[in-house]
Amino acid sequence: MRKQLVIILAVILFVTCSGLASAQDFDLPAGAAILIDADTGQVLFAKNEHEQMPPASIVKLMTTLLVLEAVDSGRASLDDVVITSQYASQVEGSKVFLASGESHPLEKMMQAVTIYSGNDATVAVAEYLGGTEANFVRLMNERAQELGMKNTYFIDSNGLPIGDLDNASTAYDIALLSREVVKHPKALEWSSTEFAIFREKPRFDMPNRNRLIKAYPGADGLKTGYTSAAGYCLVGTAKKGDLRLISVVLKTDSDDERLQQTMRLLDYGFSFDYRDVVSQGKLVGQLDVLGGRSQKVDMAAGEDVRLLAARGERDPFEVQLVMKEALQAPINKGDVVGTMTISYRGRVAKELPVVAAEEVARAGFFTRLLRTISGWFK
Repeated sequence: MRKQLVIILAVILFVTCSGLASAQDFDLPAGAAILIDADTGQVLFAKNEHEQMPPASIVKLMTTLLVLEAVDSGRASLDDVVITSQYASQVEGSKVFLASGESHPLEKMMQAVTIYSGNDATVAVAEYLGGTEANFVRLMNERAQELGMKNTYFIDSNGLPIGDLDNASTAYDIALLSREVVKHPKALEWSSTEFAIFREKPRFDMPNRNRLIKAYPGADGLKTGYTSAAGYCLVGTAKKGDLRLISVVLKTDSDDERLQQTMRLLDYGFSFDYRDVVSQGKLVGQLDVLGGRSQKVDMAAGEDVRLLAARGERDPFEVQLVMKEALQAPINKGDVVGTMTISYRGRVAKELPVVAAEEVARAGFFTRLLRTISGWFK
């Protein structure tokens, strides 16, 4: 393998004093927390983000994702009728009191899952899509791995512990899952519904358990969770202008605490602005070319990059290029010749390809011969 050459393109760390202070002073008393940009995935704040914890009912976000992906692929319809099994009707905890044999459209069941966090509705949906809840849980774990949720393991569809066993996840993994969920408008429609009636007879009302959607401007989700082991958890999302943020707070002490900490986290995130860091096609240097008509090739950024930085910070991004030491002709325009890594406050925010900005054909025999002879006399 050809030796790699690491090129430090630029290290620009000039920030205002106020920007540094806000970054250093901000903290939350949650057991774990994270704040990300839903568009880019950029992490703006993190605390114990890779520490495994029970996620309680936040597990239901994976149920929501799998349902909506099944609908998108045509494997299910929100009009499908879901029949409650005896097993689903007997699930404990938060529930809409489904009776064995009771049936509702899939969308109605999903409203019970997302608005009221109904455990019985969740299990009924899991059985409908997976055949059995156990098979559905297998699908949940497979999807988690596909999303890069490396520290997550599900044991059921609703987030309740089973004996001494419990579900496990991290603030980071939950943020990855939530970023995928918010790509589905229907998920946000359900999670932002303040109140719904599940059934008229016997009547069952569903006030949304997530107080954030009333308390915070622009909030439209996403999921609460609580067990004695998990504490009070909340995945929040809010949008202002073209910026959507996703926050996760785990293991707080009360419903009020998870709400207040989430609002503080979102306030912090909305003090950031987008910056155009690099434009696709921007030249970033040259590489030597062996055996080409030209002996060098221009390198260019492979895509546009827009990232967030705190309002008032000046040029806060660190950019590093990792390139091959030399290239062998022929080279096509657009060939990937390296990687650009952009970091913000010491954390990698984006990796993108660096490409050849032009074509370099292989040099003819006599050109290569003359270069060889010329090299003898240098």
